[in-house]
Amino acid sequence: MEGRRSDLEKEWTEKLQNVNPPEMDEIHMQCIYRVPSNIRNYNPNAYTPQVVSIGPYHHNSFETMEELKLKYVKGFLNRTRLSTKEFVAKIEEIENSNNIRSCYADPIKCNGDDFFNMILVDACFMIELFLRWHERSDWEGKDPLMLKPWMLLQIRNMMAYEHCHDSATKIITQYVAILDFLINTEKDVNILVDKKIIVNWLGDTDKVVTMISNLNSTVTMPEFCSHYFSVCNGLNKFYENPRNKYKAMLIHDYLNTPWKIASTVAAIVLLLLTLIQTVIEERIH
Repeated sequence: MEGRRSDLEKEWTEKLQNVNPPEMDEIHMQCIYRVPSNIRNYNPNAYTPQVVSIGPYHHNSFETMEELKLKYVKGFLNRTRLSTKEFVAKIEEIENSNNIRSCYADPIKCNGDDFFNMILVDACFMIELFLRWHERSDWEGKDPLMLKPWMLLQIRNMMAYEHCHDSATKIITQYVAILDFLINTEKDVNILVDKKIIVNWLGDTDKVVTMISNLNSTVTMPEFCSHYFSVCNGLNKFYENPRNKYKAMLIHDYLNTPWKIASTVAAIVLLLLTLIQTVIEERIH
């Protein structure tokens, strides 16, 4: 018994020898996460880089794009007129003043130099990409990164980020949930487009229905903030108002096509003429 206890003490001493207690500052700095398996398993390809990878999680997955990144770095340095020496010094200053590794929720296995070079290249690449996107009229059709539809990927990643991060509001997730409440058929999409509530960049209304449904099925239902709650409450009150119901029924049943409008107007005119004729005959008698 004593021998087993001694072995366990030795084993745990070795395990904890190089382990530091968690620092709250480091936990608060975490803002880059791996997508949780419960979200990722629904559609793994949606959260795996398809064109270019940023950061250590998928580093060197696209060798061709690593060459393109260097071209972006060169373009950024030419744009800023910084020398390589000046730029490296600035990145070192950022790394020393703010531990970049602490921003990642998972441990980073890259050694110091490899991690530093990766951050340097990826930082320049992203800034230059954003600048080119701002000037995209000069780059569209010439740059492979400008030809990809980003909207769906952006929404998916923002929802995954809200799921991981300490976000009490989850604005994007709530917005998608509200859209899922409103959009069930292609007709719903057409109504929202006609009222200029959404813009259908996908072209096909059925794709919009499928996209919203798939997006909302990957995360749990959030609690609505006061702004979204007031919107939902206002919509429900408007829907339950008898006056609005009768108005909608009138438009749907009698005024939704030119022929129905014409026949409804004709029926009303005929009814009025009949009523006038009846009143005149009564007065004559």
